[in-house]
Amino acid sequence: MNYIRALFVWSGFFTLLLNPASGILAQAPTVTGLFPTGGQSGTKSVIKLQGKPGSLPLSIWVADDDLLQAELNETATELTVNIAEDAAPQLTWIRFYNASGSSGLIPFIIGALPQIEEKEPNQSISEAHLIENLPQVVDGVLSKSGEIDTFAVTLNAGETFIASLDAYQILGSPMDGVLQLLDHRGFVIAQNDDDHGFDPLLNFTVPESGTYYVRLFGFPSTPNSTINYAGGADYRYRLTLTNLAFATYQVPVQNSESTVNKIVGWNLYNQTSKPVELIRPPVEPEGNQPLSCPETFPATLSFPASAFGVIDRSDARPHYQVSLKKGAKVRLQVLAQSLGSFLDPVLTIKDASGKLIKEFDDIVKTNFDIDTAWTAPLDENYTFFISDRYQSFSPRHYYQFRIEKNEPRFRLSLSENHFSLTPGKPLEINVTVERSGGFELPIAFSVDGIPENISYESIPSEHKQSTEKKVTLKLTAAETTTIWNGPIELAGYPVGDESKRVIAVTPTILPDTTTSQLWLTLIEPTTK
Repeated sequence: MNYIRALFVWSGFFTLLLNPASGILAQAPTVTGLFPTGGQSGTKSVIKLQGKPGSLPLSIWVADDDLLQAELNETATELTVNIAEDAAPQLTWIRFYNASGSSGLIPFIIGALPQIEEKEPNQSISEAHLIENLPQVVDGVLSKSGEIDTFAVTLNAGETFIASLDAYQILGSPMDGVLQLLDHRGFVIAQNDDDHGFDPLLNFTVPESGTYYVRLFGFPSTPNSTINYAGGADYRYRLTLTNLAFATYQVPVQNSESTVNKIVGWNLYNQTSKPVELIRPPVEPEGNQPLSCPETFPATLSFPASAFGVIDRSDARPHYQVSLKKGAKVRLQVLAQSLGSFLDPVLTIKDASGKLIKEFDDIVKTNFDIDTAWTAPLDENYTFFISDRYQSFSPRHYYQFRIEKNEPRFRLSLSENHFSLTPGKPLEINVTVERSGGFELPIAFSVDGIPENISYESIPSEHKQSTEKKVTLKLTAAETTTIWNGPIELAGYPVGDESKRVIAVTPTILPDTTTSQLWLTLIEPTTK
């Protein structure tokens, strides 16, 4: 996906920051969300903006206009969206901007299933919104405190029914959702709270044909004094209801001859529809290392290597043998929860005689994956065992194991993804520098995508100096500069070697999700 292309290139137009008639200062947009939160590929829909559009005219940028064509109405309260027929299920980004600034990045979900909006009232089973056809995606909002949304579905005996909620993880909704399945008498027969992050998922084998009810409510994702079910305008969700193929993950793995997709989910035998994937971080190899998937153990890996595996049985204990020289400095990773897996990985290293050499666990208390450096003490054929901290297992306890040379490297991050620059008034952008693997070289910085009338200056980040962990870049524009909006890219590289550029990333409203897409607005200074 190309995150640098814009739907509109907007520069050179003039908007007064002070309306002489009203005396009201022009406002930057503060759009906080969209409803519905996405759409089906190959369809056209009208989306309402939530939050404030700010001063008009308002413009829109999308992450990839090959997938999504969007147009605002005259009052900037609605968005008409056309989604490409061949657009695969995925998350993309939208941003709104005007002469005074821009909104943050807003997630937009491209799906494969038909999509409808919830019908109110649907607080109880007597008022339940009837879902006439499956599969179906329902876009809804728990709009006020105490709200419950209820949906009725007709199911047949013996089939597997899946109800999956997406809210916190891919929409940034501040909710910890709960799903319940009720029988025709209103008795709860299945319930789930956290499945993929704070978002729940139910899979249920139907015992007898009839009408069933899916009930949805939520609590704040950040606990507070609330003791009732929570709600609000930003408690947006997407509820997938299906009795057809549904995949929890799909990963391309390399076998002896070609690349094949490994899929885990429900109803995958059903050939009438393609698997519908949850929108998750992709399970993909990094760099040039193919992702292998050994089926028998011990599995011998050539260094460096990247392997995919699943702990799906109580007696499963995958282990990999790698020959290393004494003093070899390696980087070891076991990625699981960052990929949506249930696995809490533990990595154990033993020598050829079975002697325990080292054990690794969480990166930090809040990150259960493993990413660590280790030095081989001897010339040896080492065995790397992967297990779950609590000895749990299922088809969803999957992981990616990587072993590679511990190369010196660095990471750059920012606290914001959009900035405003006033002519004649410098803009300071603070860049956090994280060095690892023994990286000690000075780091220079560049800002790409800015017009010629905007300049920047910075000092290098120097090892063991005050700039080692933090650098401030200063952007300036002449006082007479015309206003401008556009995406920019901030990068760093070892001084004298621009081929090793590292692009800075910044948080989004989604948990554990970053982006390199930055935005700059050059605004018209306020007339004194």
